[in-house]
Amino acid sequence: MTRLQLRLVEARMRSGLTPVQVSEATGIELNTINGLEAGSCVPDPIIIHALADLYEVSADWLRGSMNNPKINLTEIEIKAAKAVNSNDLATFLEQPFERNGKPLNREAKKKLYVMAQILLDQDD
Repeated sequence: MTRLQLRLVEARMRSGLTPVQVSEATGIELNTINGLEAGSCVPDPIIIHALADLYEVSADWLRGSMNNPKINLTEIEIKAAKAVNSNDLATFLEQPFERNGKPLNREAKKKLYVMAQILLDQDD
C-alpha cells in the first residue's frame, strides 16, 4: 500500500466513518473512495482536499509529504517539513527556529535537521 492509501484509511477510521458515510458527506462517489483506498484510482487534488477537510487533517499529510496531520501548521513548520522531505538542507537552515526564545545557531539547526530525517525514516 502507498502512504496515501494507508493515510486515507487511517483518517477515515479515526473519524469513525464508513466509505458510504464519506461518500454521503462529501458527494464523492463511493467507487472513487474505495478506489483511492485500494490504490486503483488516481488521486485528484480536489478530492484529496475534500477528504482532508472532512477528516480534519492536512492534504499534505494525506499525500505523505508531512508527518503531522494537523491542519494548523505555521508557515515555518510547513517550509521546514517540506525541506526535510525534499532533502533541502539550505532551505531548512533559513528557517528562524528558536529554543526558549533564543534563535538556534547553524549547528543546532543541522542537528535538528538530522533528527527530523531520522524520525521520518522510522515512520515508513
